[in-house]
Amino acid sequence: MKIWIAFIVLLLLSAFAVASVEEEHNAEESHEEEHHGVELDQGLMLIGLASLGSIILLALVYFGLSKR
Repeated sequence: MKIWIAFIVLLLLSAFAVASVEEEHNAEESHEEEHHGVELDQGLMLIGLASLGSIILLALVYFGLSKR
């Protein structure tokens, strides 16, 4: 049960990261400054880490259930 809770938390984290990156991107388009790429890259890195964590967690669940 703890694995499913962790998986849901990771999904919510990735959804929050996507929303914040889109919000940053929309704000950047209106301001048109030079240093936008750094903040956008950090958000994309967060999305990538959350996605990687979700994939690893799914693999652990799959292999854990297949051993039963």
